[in-house]
Amino acid sequence: MGSSRRSQRTQLPIASTNRRITIFFVFVAVLLSIASGRALLLQGIDASAYAQTAAAQLNQSQVLKADRGVIYDRNGEVLAETQPAFSVIADPYSISSNGADPDHMTAEQRAKAEQAPAAIAGILVKYLGGSKDDYLKQLSNARTSDGGPNQYELIARKVSAAVYQQMTAELDAGGWYGIYSAPDPVRYYPNGTLASNVLGFVNYDDEGAAGLEYGQDEHLTGTDGKQTYQSSYYGTIPLGDSTLIEPIDGASYTLTIDSELQWMAETALTNAVDSAKAKSGTVIIQA
Repeated sequence: MGSSRRSQRTQLPIASTNRRITIFFVFVAVLLSIASGRALLLQGIDASAYAQTAAAQLNQSQVLKADRGVIYDRNGEVLAETQPAFSVIADPYSISSNGADPDHMTAEQRAKAEQAPAAIAGILVKYLGGSKDDYLKQLSNARTSDGGPNQYELIARKVSAAVYQQMTAELDAGGWYGIYSAPDPVRYYPNGTLASNVLGFVNYDDEGAAGLEYGQDEHLTGTDGKQTYQSSYYGTIPLGDSTLIEPIDGASYTLTIDSELQWMAETALTNAVDSAKAKSGTVIIQA
């Protein structure tokens, strides 16, 4: 007599299945509660704080340099004045994408961005002198030591307005981005060393270092202004918040010196000292 086998199936208890479903829905409910609470925190309780943080990230400021006062002779001839000049500054992070959005670049844009550091360095050498390799080191350093975007590398100071305009024209013509400027005026003495013992001079930071430039530095310097505005990756926001504090230029001085007579006296004195092989001399002018 043959034996028959019946297949046996293991069935889960109904109570166990219901428990798992209940646990699943409780877990989903907890996640939804956490998400809802976070949204409420962002949109309600902390909305103001997050809005202020976002606005602060958009805010930019720029110092507006005051012109140093002019020094005149008795006839109104300029003895010392400030002329516009610029610091040339590079934004290596922008140069790395040649001004495009790094997250949305076409193949053509990426190809041009790879050429940007070398092309810009060549233009800088043409107008500013120096070494192309040195410029490349600065232009290629797109990240700071902490991993953030490097948007400031000082390339040169006291670059004349004429040279800067020519340089930027060539950069624009080539479609190269990432070079900008900041005011860095230069002190100019039209008559060279005429009356230099009286006028004195300023140092590289436009601070009085000798003579009248030093003695009246506080009044000649003036007060810088400030401009604040909002900008995004694509530039200044047209309707964003902005403020402007105009700079107050330094005081100007008119001296009793007659620059023409001063030149005649200094020339005569120099010739007399050379002729006598003397170490120094003094000249007195009587009216």
